[in-house]
Amino acid sequence: MSLSRPIPALLALAALLPAADQAPVAPTIDDKVKALEQQVKLLIRKGEVAEEVAKAADDKAKALVKDSDLVFKWKFYTQARATAAANATDNRGSGQDYYASSAANGSESEALRLSLRRVRLTVEARSKNDYFALATLKADGIGTSGTGNTNSASTLLHQAYIGKTFGAADNYQHEVKFGLDKAFNSESTISNSNQLLAADRAVGTILGSQREIGIAYQFRTPFLRAGLDIQDNANLSRNASEPTPVGNNANSNTGNYGGKPTPFTSIRIEGSPGADYLPAKKAESFVGAYGTEILFGFDYQNSGRTYAVSNESRQYHIFGPDVLVHWDNLTFLAEYRASHLGRSATEGSFAADEIDGLNGRHWDAQAGYVLPLDLPFKIEPALRLSVIDWATDIEEQSRWGVNSSRDNNTINPGSLLSQGSLTKGAIQGGSTNLGSGNEIDLGVNFYWSGHTNKTQLTYQSWKAEAGDGAAQAVIVQHQVTF
Repeated sequence: MSLSRPIPALLALAALLPAADQAPVAPTIDDKVKALEQQVKLLIRKGEVAEEVAKAADDKAKALVKDSDLVFKWKFYTQARATAAANATDNRGSGQDYYASSAANGSESEALRLSLRRVRLTVEARSKNDYFALATLKADGIGTSGTGNTNSASTLLHQAYIGKTFGAADNYQHEVKFGLDKAFNSESTISNSNQLLAADRAVGTILGSQREIGIAYQFRTPFLRAGLDIQDNANLSRNASEPTPVGNNANSNTGNYGGKPTPFTSIRIEGSPGADYLPAKKAESFVGAYGTEILFGFDYQNSGRTYAVSNESRQYHIFGPDVLVHWDNLTFLAEYRASHLGRSATEGSFAADEIDGLNGRHWDAQAGYVLPLDLPFKIEPALRLSVIDWATDIEEQSRWGVNSSRDNNTINPGSLLSQGSLTKGAIQGGSTNLGSGNEIDLGVNFYWSGHTNKTQLTYQSWKAEAGDGAAQAVIVQHQVTF
């Protein structure tokens, strides 16, 4: 067989192949650009696929969520307290013994009282379509009693309400709710667990006593909040005893009618110079958090009652401004309230010594400063000055055991509506004890983990507006919140 035919073809093919030592042709710029374009297109497609997968997963998740589904949150906190009394003197100067934790005069003396001031469990639920509900159980005051040791407390429903929010949080929002809760005021908007001192604020106690069933409305913007509450009257049972008829206005009818209470009405408006200064959550101490927040507020509350048996009508009004300032390590809070209790006879007239009203003024100012120390915990010295004066035109010989300890036996507008005979002599002499007086609270707080785990040491000194009434107490309180 002859091989002459394939040889020319093989030689021609070999001529087309590069020599062994010849370098490959370098890609041009156009080649590089085309290759890069291909890689970019591939990455874009991969991203599109990832987005499609994520969207499909999100759609599938949303398909599984119904409008009725709820998100639940819960909170438990307790305040363990040790209270020691240095001394206490009543308005007659007899130096009566003092029950340390309950701030009550009595026949026994206690140097120290251990107690659980707060034990509370809160469950909150919120739906995807902005319905919400909340309930709180409390068993406060375990181990506190003015007449003996109480080692247990009844479990009570402290809060229970439902509501709905309309609008977006970063724009205009409306909220309505119904149930058992505090009215929207300067005391209720700061949680008890966020207090600066172990003792309550004087003005806050007066306002915070109202907690009843009612309807509430709030309007919120990024720099303004306003609220209106209409509730049943606290401390004004429809079957409660009426004040004893005095003077010649007594009705011939007798009985335990309880009178006709008018609803409690509360209005509050609060705002900041701008959205950046509005606190996301109000507190008496911001525990040294970096930032500046300023909040101005104004409260107004009104209620009243008309009595059938004693033929008299009573109305009270309480109103005034407040300011909260947070500047890095410093937190400052000041409140002023003017109060007026009006009293009129619907028939006849009062006895000569009976007064037709009380005008009062109440204020407190407090500040706490977190020391700039490099420690695993934070230390905050604190100071508060308070004045409570229910009758500005009467020098009252009040005694310890009413407003001196903010936790117990607090006089408030609601209780003044159901107070019996109100004579100038009884108020001046102290037999009708309104608790007017001046107070200084000094304290130091140790924050192990913010307000959720803290220890507070507070020294409280109270002096009656007139007379010898005075008292001092030392309170050590530890709080844990989950």
